[in-house]
Amino acid sequence: MHHQLKQLFIESAEKSLTTIPEKLSDSFQLERTKKKSFGDFSCNIAMVNAKNESVRPINLAKSIINNLAPNELIEKLEIAGPGFINIFLKTSVYHKNLKTLFLNQDSYGHQKKEVPRKILVEFVSANPTGPLHVGHGRGAAFGSTLINILKASGDKVDSEYYVNDGGRQMDILAISIYLKYLIENQINICYPSNCYQAKYIEDMASIIKDEHLNKFVRQEEKIITICLDEEEDEKKLDSLIQNTKNILQQDYDIFFNLGLKTILDDIHDDLSEFGVNFDNWISEKKFLTNGSLEKTVGLLEKNGFTYNKDGALWFAAEKCGDDKDRVLIRDNGTPTYFTCDLAYHLDKLDRDYDHLINVWGADHHGYIQRVKSGIRSAGYDDSKLEVLLIQFVSLFKDSKKLQMSTRSGNYITLRDLRNEVGNDAARIFYISRSNDQHLDFDMTLAQKQSNENPVFYIQYAHARIVSIIDNQNLSINDILHVVKPELLDNEHEMNLIIGLSKFPEIIEHSSKHFAPQHVVAYLTEISSLFHTNYAANKVLVDDQDLQNARIMLYFAVKCTIKNGLKILGVEALEKM
Repeated sequence: MHHQLKQLFIESAEKSLTTIPEKLSDSFQLERTKKKSFGDFSCNIAMVNAKNESVRPINLAKSIINNLAPNELIEKLEIAGPGFINIFLKTSVYHKNLKTLFLNQDSYGHQKKEVPRKILVEFVSANPTGPLHVGHGRGAAFGSTLINILKASGDKVDSEYYVNDGGRQMDILAISIYLKYLIENQINICYPSNCYQAKYIEDMASIIKDEHLNKFVRQEEKIITICLDEEEDEKKLDSLIQNTKNILQQDYDIFFNLGLKTILDDIHDDLSEFGVNFDNWISEKKFLTNGSLEKTVGLLEKNGFTYNKDGALWFAAEKCGDDKDRVLIRDNGTPTYFTCDLAYHLDKLDRDYDHLINVWGADHHGYIQRVKSGIRSAGYDDSKLEVLLIQFVSLFKDSKKLQMSTRSGNYITLRDLRNEVGNDAARIFYISRSNDQHLDFDMTLAQKQSNENPVFYIQYAHARIVSIIDNQNLSINDILHVVKPELLDNEHEMNLIIGLSKFPEIIEHSSKHFAPQHVVAYLTEISSLFHTNYAANKVLVDDQDLQNARIMLYFAVKCTIKNGLKILGVEALEKM
């Protein structure tokens, strides 16, 4: 409907304008009106093109209206204000859309593109150093829903998780396990506060002790000496890492690999249970061994963006708009995290994606320019990369804010949250607000069975319709052959029918603006229109034709809600 209307105005403008903009379809807006008195849609095509034509917008609007091709959509047109064109559609258009909905039940709302974009969405990508927490959960819900929306809008989309398994944080995890292993073997050491604190570290240490007993208790005095130092800074941590590697040699991998596998498996299972699955899991270690780092550094050197200082190799990032230069290769010959990350981004671009979307936590805001600078300096197109930031989550229960601290290990995991409020509530609450807004997650509300809870409200509407249709014991296909949708003409019915027609536009808008929250708001609105209509219009009436038409309308609502919930990764319940 929206596409048909827009095409009519494009064709008319091509006849009416002396100078046609290069991207005419993007130069104007065709939007739903907020008041029925202004029609169904409003178009600003005359407003935005009048200046180039050196005519008044009202006169250009008249010309565009006169050049509109004959069609079966428009009842009448009005020029409003300084030159807006208000469009009143025929009622039959909406009734016809109901039948279109039935012909495309499972795919209603989905679109096809002549030239689909090839998009890669990388999201979550949490360090495999501990369980996912509630902040990661928001990124997971947002990223997976965004992918569903992009696919529904006609794009080809792949998903990816970048496993940071080659950096310093993994070494901190490994020595945390080793230190706890020593404690398990009665070695009296002071466990550093800047190592990982949570119980899962002790659990992994116990696994190694049970299997290997005290086999790896060696030269513990070299560890004890460092741990007795009262200062707890990063240099001390680096000394612990290096000493542990020197003492254990190849056995160090036992601690490293157990930590990586245990936590990565847990992350994989946690996300899968949450309905979040990835096409690719890419290891950071890959870029340390396959020549990608050398290629990346070579490109920066070739383009004149590197220099040596204090024994290290630097990236001249300030030349590209970053706030300061960055180290690429440390004085000890090891690459920085940034170097690996840049190699990863160049690898993504080498895979011929039209668009890269990274979903990052808000604390990575300052990192965006650094990565884009690196991409640009290596000779690649950094405009292909778009970074969407996920703001922080605050949990509330019984009106009280829950305190969380990842450093101390006292935080609520994604699994804890899911177990308490359920996957469906977690997903909808996570994406109910824009990703760039802070989210207050009310766990008490998420468990309420009331109209205040959007999850309950939407799922109840779907379950209620299933019950209505099942109770009629009628075949929907049989009804379709004889149904007369034109009988649905009162205010509540028309509001619901018009609401259903908006679904494809909501998907397109949500895709264009990377905004899953609009789908949640839409499903809430449709559920409200259904409940209002149900209270106003009985299904069981003496007029069989009217009864069939109303059943068809409810079936259309059911299909739309189900399709919307599927995009959100939420179950469309049939009983509640």
